[in-house]
Amino acid sequence: MINKDIKIPLYIQIYNDLKEKILNNQYKSEEFLPSERELSELYGVERATTRRALELLVKDKLLQKIPGVGTRVSSFSSTENSNMEFNSVAFILPGDTTDKITQPFVAEVFYYLEKECKKANYSLFYTNLKSDEDLPDFVLKRNVMGIVWISRVEDAFILKSKKLGIPSVLISNHVPGFTSILMDNIGGSCEAVEYLIGLGHRNIAFINGPSDYLNAKERLEGYKKALAKYGIDLDENSIMEADWTFEGGYAAMKKILENSRKNTAVFASNDMMALGAMKAIQEAGLVVPDDISVVGFDNIEQCAYSNPSLTTVGIDTSLVARHTMKCLLDLVEEPDAPAIKVIIPAKLLIRDSTR
Repeated sequence: MINKDIKIPLYIQIYNDLKEKILNNQYKSEEFLPSERELSELYGVERATTRRALELLVKDKLLQKIPGVGTRVSSFSSTENSNMEFNSVAFILPGDTTDKITQPFVAEVFYYLEKECKKANYSLFYTNLKSDEDLPDFVLKRNVMGIVWISRVEDAFILKSKKLGIPSVLISNHVPGFTSILMDNIGGSCEAVEYLIGLGHRNIAFINGPSDYLNAKERLEGYKKALAKYGIDLDENSIMEADWTFEGGYAAMKKILENSRKNTAVFASNDMMALGAMKAIQEAGLVVPDDISVVGFDNIEQCAYSNPSLTTVGIDTSLVARHTMKCLLDLVEEPDAPAIKVIIPAKLLIRDSTR
């Protein structure tokens, strides 16, 4: 420990004490030290004194400072690790999700987030973790300073990242205690269905994503809200669940047409399913929008070039990326900052698939 009665500066005494414990393996390789506050209380000194000692140990490559996480003992088995800078952001899709990186909305968010990372001198990489047990090694090996979770996330992953102290931001998902970037799903869906009702449609089918996804739950809520507002009865046979894909939308629309030909419009919970629905409608010998109007959600690039071009609810993915990066950097600076929710506005974009 330290002796305040001798002339050796306190920060040098702390430095020597910690160095001895590291070299004697009391603090093991890659083990995290107590926080700066805890060490200051242990030694009975100001935090500035402790910080100065830690900075010397970092300079000696005995410790590594991980922004937003803490300070750990360097890996003595690797000189490369001792020079490690935590300068990357992980873009993680949980292993069982249907929202693969090839899905246009996810890919667009990744594209713009990569630009935001470069502005802040961070690199961005994508991974699809199969198990929460893989997270600790993954974070250290890839120099991760923060995680962006997109889509549905199992509690085990979230709890593990929180335990590790890694700043995390969720996109299209909300877990209490975590900062979330959310879409105005209810408002956007309600606007889309109200637009179809305004065109004279009363029998409006709905193709939704998997029911355990937040986006799917809220877009269904917006659909029901619009119908109720105009006194239109809900027909459960006109609601189909698919998997966010073109093929899923195609299959769902075929079932809707098999059940009944009364629907004059269909609203799909994302654009890929809407495009699949249009194909099924056209294969059935019907014309979009003369026989059935179609509306999607997300405004992916393909919407403007489909035949006919797709009316959709637009989400600005560059805005999603911008808010995500800002929130992540804020958490790096202030790890104990309260969690917030950012709602990205939705806007109806009218094209040729509706009449």
